[in-house]
Order: sequence, then C-alpha cells, then structure tokens
Amino acid sequence: MFCDSLPPTDVLRVFDSGTGQPLLMSYEQSLDAALYSDTNILRAGVCGGWTFCQESFGCTGLAGDYLSRLSESGQALLFFWNLEAMTWFAYACRGRVEASFEPRMQGAMVSSADTPFMRRIRALSADRDTGGLNDLYLAAREILSLDPKKSDVEGDLPALRIAR
Repeated sequence: MFCDSLPPTDVLRVFDSGTGQPLLMSYEQSLDAALYSDTNILRAGVCGGWTFCQESFGCTGLAGDYLSRLSESGQALLFFWNLEAMTWFAYACRGRVEASFEPRMQGAMVSSADTPFMRRIRALSADRDTGGLNDLYLAAREILSLDPKKSDVEGDLPALRIAR
C-alpha cells in the first residue's frame, strides 16, 4: 500500500488494534517472523513523496476501511498479489475509494471521477489485454510519481504485528 499524506508511524497506527508500539525490523526479520507466528507483520517506510506499507504472507490491507482511512487527507493505493496468482488493485482519494477490482477480470468498481489517474484506471480496467497489476503500477508511476526502489524496503523500518 502507498499513502501520500501520512508518515510511516501514522500509517501503522491506522492498522493498530492495540497491539503495541512499532518496533524496528529488517525485511528478512519480517519474513521470518511472519512465517513462524500467528501474526502478520506490516512494515512502513518512505519512497519519494509516498509512504509505503508492506506486508508479506498476509492481506490485512484488503479488509475493512483501511484504504479510505489512509487517504483521508490525500491519496492511497493498494497493489496486492500472492503466490496463488490472486491480484487486487484499489485507489482512494480524500477518504473515498474510487477504484477497487481484480485486474483483468470483469466487474471492476471504478468511479467516474475526472482526474488523469482515474481516466487511465478506467481505460486499463476496461481492457482485458492490458490492465494487469503491472500496467496499473506503471500508470501510478507515470501520473502520480510513485517510484519505489528496492533500497526503500531494505534496512530496519518501523514494523507492527497484527493478529491473524
């Protein structure tokens, strides 16, 4: 997930259900902890003008109203994929979810908001040949200047344990 209006610790607070204070955790530590525990691990950091929230082996961000809460004073995006080839994309602006759908599948929920990014999402969601998760990511990179790097997720970042 990505959010353009909250710092990493505030992003983690959106998901916190009283589980405690964030702790510093490397990517490798988060993978190890997620594999051998009854909790999901969320890590948050910064990439350019965006804050990202990364979760391995879980789908916490797909539940509840997290995306709308992350976007209350800006924008938030969700790119989800897993080993079973399930993908999901969602976009929210100012607290309202404007798009939420499984790429390349029929029945996409896309609003009629008239912004350059929403016009691109509508075009991609209607095209079964393009419109995959990678195409949506490239549109976000081009229009919203979202450009995470591998180095952004390396190192110790604030992390939070969420009960499964």
